[in-house]
Amino acid sequence: PPEHGVDMRRMSKRARAICPTLFRCAHTQSGPERRSLLHGAAYLFLVKDGAVLLSKRANTGFRDGEFSLVAGHMRRGETAAEAMSREAYEEIGLEIPVEELEILSAMHRPSGDLEYLDFYLRPKSWSGEISNREPTKCNELEFFSLTCLP
Repeated sequence: PPEHGVDMRRMSKRARAICPTLFRCAHTQSGPERRSLLHGAAYLFLVKDGAVLLSKRANTGFRDGEFSLVAGHMRRGETAAEAMSREAYEEIGLEIPVEELEILSAMHRPSGDLEYLDFYLRPKSWSGEISNREPTKCNELEFFSLTCLP
């Protein structure tokens, strides 16, 4: 597996079905000039009563002042669900078992000189109270109606 990227062998069957081209390319291309190091990120799509939880970024140097889904980078060897379970606890204090996270979608995107494979996950259930556990990186946490996003 790449040093900081996604271990494509550990992707779920659903994730492979969502992005079969990326999965095939990661396994069939050879030579450093043809390979792409994919960094992984996981995003939490937490909806409650028709509203989605968003965090307002701060002091990160990337899109500060904008709202985003709760998210984080995948560590080497982590699945998207493992990363999201960890990040949800670290950032907002929710305990979400890995088996309770469902991959909704995946997206490949460039970001400067890097390439990312982003996974969007929805929790079927969770426990704990939502709280801002990273106030130096997040100015606020708020639910927004899916019909009236910032």
